[in-house]
This record gives sequence, C-alpha cells and structure tokens, in this order.
Amino acid sequence: MEFSSKQLLYLSTIDKKNTLAAAADELQITQPALSFAIIELERKLGVQLFEKKGRRKILTPSGQLVTKFANETLYRAGELSELLSIDNQGNEGSLRVGMIDAASLYLLPTAIKAFKTETPNIKLYITVNDSDTLTEQLQNFEIDIAFVVSKDENNLDNSKLVSTLILEESLVLCNPILNGKHPMTEWALYPEKSRTRALIDEGIQALGLEPNTIIQSSNPQILRQLVLLGLATSILPEQVAKENNNIYVGKEIARRRITALRRANSPFDPKASSLIALALQVYNNV
Repeated sequence: MEFSSKQLLYLSTIDKKNTLAAAADELQITQPALSFAIIELERKLGVQLFEKKGRRKILTPSGQLVTKFANETLYRAGELSELLSIDNQGNEGSLRVGMIDAASLYLLPTAIKAFKTETPNIKLYITVNDSDTLTEQLQNFEIDIAFVVSKDENNLDNSKLVSTLILEESLVLCNPILNGKHPMTEWALYPEKSRTRALIDEGIQALGLEPNTIIQSSNPQILRQLVLLGLATSILPEQVAKENNNIYVGKEIARRRITALRRANSPFDPKASSLIALALQVYNNV
C-alpha cells in the first residue's frame, strides 16, 4: 500500500474545510484534481473516506481513522523539520494555541504580547473554543497547546496529556446593583455541559437555589453586561466581576483551575514552553 504525504494533506484539508471547493481553494489546486487525488487514495486504501451531505463532505468511520493518522503524520513531519533545523532554537517556526474565551479576553493577552515581543519570527495561530473541543483538537494534532478549564486531575489521561496549572480563580455571584445580595429569578450562565457550568451548578445547588437560566454564553463579558443592564443574575470570574462598581459582587460560588495542556508524547518544544513560562510569570506577579 503506497500513498503520499500530499494525499494525506489533501485529506486533512477537506476535513477542516468541509467542502471540496473550500479545500481546493486553500490548497490552491483545482477541484477536479483534488477529487481525483481522494478517489485514488480511497482506491489504494480500499475504503470509502467520505460521504456527501449536501455540499459538505462528511468522514466515514474509516475516513475518521485515516484522517487522525494523516493529522498526526503531517504534524510529526513538521516537528522533525523543526528539530533538524540547526538555526532554530525556538525562535522560528509556528505555534498553534487554543484557548477558552476567558483566556483570550483577560487571562493571556499580556503573556501573548510578551511572547510576540520576545519571538517576533514565530507565527502564532490562535483558536478560541470550549475546553472539551480544544482538548480534542490537541489530541488530534490540530493545535500544539491548549489553555482550558481543568478537569478533575484523576480524570486526566497522563499517558496522552501533560497539564500545567496556570492559575486558580474564584467564580462569584453577581447581581444588578439594585438587587444587592438578592439573586433575580432570571439568570445568565455559562453553557450547559461546559466545564465551568458544571462547577457553577454544583455551587448553586449547595446554596439551595433554583435559577431560571434565560441566556447562556461562554463569554464572561457578555454575561456581565446582562447583569449590568439589570436583566439577570450571573456567576462570573472575580476579575471580570470587579471591572467596575456598577454591579453587586457577592460570595464565591465555585473555583476553577486554568491549565495549559500539551501532548505527553511530543518532543520538547521551546516555543510552547516559553509561552507557558510567560503565562506563569504574569500570574505569579499579579
């Protein structure tokens, strides 16, 4: 069985772009040429990789397996190229960083700015998503490092992921200023099934409260604005809650840990280590 790295790249790109047209545009080849390359790869592998759903190309179970292999192979090839570069001591190349909304809004900007100043020749690519999605993207070799809300350490697969604690923050009750310490009936909270929401729900239940959640958002500044407008009660990171004095900030409801995740089996990457070190430096000095 023979196939080329170019075919693996084509497969990975179609998966990311969802349509042949978008993938062909990204790869700067014609759509018929891309389609032929995938048909040829399917012939060599003896499996169907995609099925059509409207204009989108959806991976079959076999396609998912091959794509995971393709992503890892392409990533490993890039790692090898950087490791073999004599002049590269972590000052060149690229770094793909995934982060939750909170990290992009107020947790990491200072560290990112310092990283860009210290390593101007590194291309930095940033993806913002929820913790579960970012963890999956990390394991699928789509990003190099993920700043996420930590799961219970007992549930972390240490054979696949390495976790570095960046900070622990308080999540506090926030009410419209006119309500004082008394929560409203209507609440604005983080999305259901998110890691932060699980922590919040546990804290709310411990207080015996039964909120009517009318709005959900992973962006804490949007949640805070709804409190500021007098539309809802919320639970917010303390740093966001205390941006000014226009809302009532009450007791701590829960605590969450923000960690940096990397793949356990990846070779040492000075770029990722530098960013983690800068993040730790920023928050240890706060």
